[in-house]
Amino acid sequence: MKNIIMVPNTLILGIDIAKKNHYGQFIVNGEYIKKPFLIKNNKESFDCLLEIIEELKEKYETVHTLVGMEPTSHYWKNIAYYLKNKGIDICLVNPYHVNKMKELEDNSPTKNDKKDAKIISKLIYQGQYLTCMFEEEIYINLRLCSNNRLELKKQLIAEKVRLIALLDEYFPEFTKLFSNILGKSSLAILKSCPFPNNILDIGIEKLTQILKDATKNRVGLKKAILVYAAAENSIGIPVGLEGAKYRLELILKKLEWLQKEIDDVETLMKEYLDKTGYADFLLSIQGVGIVTAANFLAEVGNVSKYDDYKQIQKVAGLNLKETSSGMKKGKTKISKRGRANLRNILYQASMVMVAKNQAFKEIYQHLTKRQDNKLTGKQAIVALSVRLIKVMYTLCKKKIMYSHDKVHGLNSYQQAA
Repeated sequence: MKNIIMVPNTLILGIDIAKKNHYGQFIVNGEYIKKPFLIKNNKESFDCLLEIIEELKEKYETVHTLVGMEPTSHYWKNIAYYLKNKGIDICLVNPYHVNKMKELEDNSPTKNDKKDAKIISKLIYQGQYLTCMFEEEIYINLRLCSNNRLELKKQLIAEKVRLIALLDEYFPEFTKLFSNILGKSSLAILKSCPFPNNILDIGIEKLTQILKDATKNRVGLKKAILVYAAAENSIGIPVGLEGAKYRLELILKKLEWLQKEIDDVETLMKEYLDKTGYADFLLSIQGVGIVTAANFLAEVGNVSKYDDYKQIQKVAGLNLKETSSGMKKGKTKISKRGRANLRNILYQASMVMVAKNQAFKEIYQHLTKRQDNKLTGKQAIVALSVRLIKVMYTLCKKKIMYSHDKVHGLNSYQQAA
């Protein structure tokens, strides 16, 4: 975040972004010039905007041009990339700041596109803007793959819920027999004999063979007897089985397709991860896999653009905030003003690290068992998420491999324990 007064003789353009029609407002040396004007989201309008910028630069003898906007969804990218390719500097304004400042403009809570354009241009003039750092293509592709995987995972979970709901009606005992409803043995039965009457028809011997074939003899007679007994005593609905079986087949096909797409996108993520040059350093951390490393870089981009790990901490919304007044001291919490997906990636990864990484495990135990300022389990995981950011940042920045002692200061925690 910049926090400087804009240099004199700078032509500033604030743009309020929308899907089809944007609004712009020029400002020079703190004074609005021209009224807020319409910018359509097409090349003809963008070309016209460039002409206006050139005319105003000549008229007001400005030496620098800066265009800023709110990063509204994906709609800002078209005009931002167009202007960037024309050699114009681009910056971004925090939508939260625009919302808070709207009443300072005219002492009114009124909100409209023209007013927002004026507020954005004023914030830029005051230096309250973010430098827009356009990512390299490799990180854009990685981000798209990461988002695609996230969407596929959501669809997979939704289909799994549909599957369980169907079994709750027609074979409610089935889900209690398998720890993983999408495991090989479970899917083998669902594809060949999904309902109690089907299981009773084929008998224990054939059911055993189905399980053995699916699991390469790891599961057999013992599980078959349990499934057969559950089918005999099932309270599942006995009617509408043909329609239910057809629905089940559709769900299983969708699940199979989704899993294949997830595998394909993860393969693609690995290829992009290797091309970043950071793969070996991140994967040297015990407990960090290909998906975690790829998702991290997809969210933060090229690590070399950051000067400190705390910048990534802020991007994730893991920086601390406190609300205090007078004698009252409020609780310290994370701000959550950042990328929720990045926070989730780090949180999930930290939970895995506690189980698989000795250094993280000892730090977790220290945080949850120390005498002063003892943290709850969830608070400790959040603290470890910040520690994981620091570790990943350091390894990528210095291009070194992971070491328990050096990175985590493990000895100090062992002594404290």
